[in-house]
Amino acid sequence: MLELDLRRHVAQIGLEVTEENLKLRGYTVRHNGHNDHADLVIDDTLRVEVKASLWTGHKHSRGRYQFNTRQSPDLYVLVCVGSAGHAFVIPGHVIGDRANVAIWSQDPTAYKGQWSPYLDHWHLVKLELERCQRD
Repeated sequence: MLELDLRRHVAQIGLEVTEENLKLRGYTVRHNGHNDHADLVIDDTLRVEVKASLWTGHKHSRGRYQFNTRQSPDLYVLVCVGSAGHAFVIPGHVIGDRANVAIWSQDPTAYKGQWSPYLDHWHLVKLELERCQRD
């Protein structure tokens, strides 16, 4: 039961970090229901799936932030909980049909892997919103 409570708490932190960042940028944010394919909808158009993860592993050994990505939203926001609110903002089409994404650095700002260009790139929200409005 404790593990389930922890997962819910981590997920809630991810949603709060994401919503705060979006509202600071002037977006209207609506929460979706539990059965929808996205957690949030921005400006009644952009479907956003929020994933949050704690670091698993030890500080000096191989560990990761891991996010399961089974939905097909317009945009993913992958929040690294415990890292000063850092998030990877990644268009859904970039992740494609991958089952998960892993960040292999406890400090997301030190990460140099394939997802590093998306760290805290909240400007992609505007670009993806514009793309959805055109489609």
